[in-house]
Amino acid sequence: MMENENAPAPSVTTQLERASRLLDENRHGEAAERYTAICRDYPNHPEAWTGLAIALLQQQRYVECLQAVANALGVDARQPRPHLIAAAALTRLGRPGDALRAADAALTLAPDSLKALHSKAAILLNQGRHPEVLPLTERALQLEPADVSARLNQGVALHGLGQALAALTAFDQVLASDPRHSDALMNRGSVLIALGRAEEALQAADTALEIQPDSPIALLNRAAALTSLRRYREALATTDQLLRINPRHIKGLVNKTVALLGLGDHAAAWATLTTVLTFDSFNPDALELKLQVLLSLRRFTEVVTEGQRLLARHPERSGMKLAVARALATLGRRAEAEPLVDAVLGAAHQSPEAVVLKVDILLSRREGEAGRMLLEQALADDPERAPLWSAKSALFLAKEDYAAALAAAERALALDADHLQAAIHRIAALNGLCRFPEALAVAREWLERGASEWQLHANLGGALAGLERFEEARQAFARARELDGPAFH
Repeated sequence: MMENENAPAPSVTTQLERASRLLDENRHGEAAERYTAICRDYPNHPEAWTGLAIALLQQQRYVECLQAVANALGVDARQPRPHLIAAAALTRLGRPGDALRAADAALTLAPDSLKALHSKAAILLNQGRHPEVLPLTERALQLEPADVSARLNQGVALHGLGQALAALTAFDQVLASDPRHSDALMNRGSVLIALGRAEEALQAADTALEIQPDSPIALLNRAAALTSLRRYREALATTDQLLRINPRHIKGLVNKTVALLGLGDHAAAWATLTTVLTFDSFNPDALELKLQVLLSLRRFTEVVTEGQRLLARHPERSGMKLAVARALATLGRRAEAEPLVDAVLGAAHQSPEAVVLKVDILLSRREGEAGRMLLEQALADDPERAPLWSAKSALFLAKEDYAAALAAAERALALDADHLQAAIHRIAALNGLCRFPEALAVAREWLERGASEWQLHANLGGALAGLERFEEARQAFARARELDGPAFH
């Protein structure tokens, strides 16, 4: 049936409703054409210009979008909505200062607008201005306690401020209302990784990937969780999946380097790290990882020199401080290492590596009781950390309480079967208990796995000496000296 050419043209209200339906159906190109026609016929209609701006924004035609916004505000400057559209377009154009001014203009016109509060919070989050975000989320939650976006932004800001447990609570509240909220799942995974709760982080990442299979954040979280769990081959496969989506993903390349190190492929790890630094020579994560690679290569003097240079530029990086502290302690310069360790403990009490280093320093000064108190507090906060139980084993070894040392080392190995230092403590405890055949068997098992720490060879020598196999013991002690030089006694 043909349309009646003499029928009256639909009213502007009808035309706007039709254009709006096209937007709702994600038919943005057709919507833009319809709104353009309405704007031509009704140039003083602000709703038409606003609708056109939205359609252009969805098509990523940001400059044209801003012109439509200007036309809408030229007709009626009291509308908050065009300012919010402008804020979104300006953000995508890489103009955060202008975007923030647009969001502020919207809030001036509508101080209680949730959308305006969300817009400003998102812009500030992108700039890393986390303290300024919290008042905005608090105001939004006063207006609407069930506001999911405000709770999500609150969690991201809290995480950025280092308040991981409070951030986790915020994300859990979002998920209580929407268990499949992908952004909450991804952010929750990041927090769980920071807290060392890798199994939960992996579960959160897998759930997020069910919703968004190609989400870079979820893939990165999954790879990081698998790396924390020492499931390096799976981590490598997940990272490669991420890098197929974005070959220049810096954090993905950094995680790939860590996985390759875990697999013992130092050449590939160094090559990947070189790629990262080619893309971004000042990336602090990659530079911190460079120190870790140098540590694994036992290039301790380089770690100290390079690390101190990097810390002058990045004084906030706990990982850099710990790498330098480890190198200094290994070189016997514990007095220089201690201030770095204390700085990390003061900023992040949950760092098991910092606790372990501090205990080592205290033991070197024969302050075992202070070390014991520090460890007990750390274990009370987090009893599932293998490095802490390994350090406790070291404390018992220093007191020659070999049974207790053995129990602590075995607890550490139950939590992490690949924890080499705990295995070394276990061998030492077995030697102390005169259980030399068991000590010898454990030492050889680790040597067959490719371990080559000087303490392992030294304790192997102790087991062989206990079995009166003195020539073999002499060779083991000689190997320990080769690996550690003057630090081996």
